Amino acid sequence: MMQDTVLNLCKDSVKDFVKYILQFIPNETKIHSTAVVKNLFIKKDDSEAQDEYELGQPIPLSENDLAGVQNTKKWINGIFTKDKNPEPLYVLDLIMKPGALIPTFSTIPSLIV
Repeated sequence: MMQDTVLNLCKDSVKDFVKYILQFIPNETKIHSTAVVKNLFIKKDDSEAQDEYELGQPIPLSENDLAGVQNTKKWINGIFTKDKNPEPLYVLDLIMKPGALIPTFSTIPSLIV
């Protein structure tokens, strides 16, 4: 019985991890030029379970809030908008240094791994 419990916990944990990582992988990538690359992500499903604070709903602003509180609420609302694409896990660019024959990476690959 304990083995079944641990197995089910591990399966659920891996399933949640895969679901989390997949949200950072674009569904489609459109390359217009070497400088313009557009990643298209799948929009989040509204039917997923919601917390008691409606996820994706903006925090209401009231007139009684101080200016600093209003600015903070606007900033938080901007970060957690429902249809916002996820931030990349890392950014990796190829850089061609003057006189070099081979391009180098902007971030050391060992830091990513």
